Order: sequence, then C-alpha cells, then structure tokens
Amino acid sequence: MSFQQRVTPILLATLVGIVSGAYLFGPPLQQFKVDSREMDKGGANKDSRPTIADQGRAALLDAKDQAKDLKEQVQAKAKAT
Repeated sequence: MSFQQRVTPILLATLVGIVSGAYLFGPPLQQFKVDSREMDKGGANKDSRPTIADQGRAALLDAKDQAKDLKEQVQAKAKAT
C-alpha cells in the first residue's frame, strides 16, 4: 500500500470532522461568547436566564412562606381545641 492510500483517508476524515464540528458547534459557541461578554460587562441583563442561585433563593423563600402558613394553621387548630 502506498503512503498516499494510507494518509488520504485520515486527512479526509480529519477535514470532515473539523468542518462538521465548526458547523454544529459554531453558533452555540458564538452565543456563549456574546453572553459571557455581557456578563463580564455589567452582570446579567433582563433577558438572561435565571441562575441556579436565583432559583434556589426563590425556592427557599417559597418554602419559608409555606412553613409560615403551616405554622399558623397548626396554631389555629391548637387554639380551637
């Protein structure tokens, strides 16, 4: 087998992989670049997705409100009996 017959498929597969990777992952990487620049400039803008910390904080506040309501219900039942 000649050198050309061994190397050509490898080079062709490499080229196809690079082109398909750029085609598939190019737009998401560009969006990530834009988003990260905005975050570095001045924090999250109004259209950005909520972070895990924001979601966790909201969940804790909801749980606190539910616990307060439940406590009031239990106290009302205790006074009624």
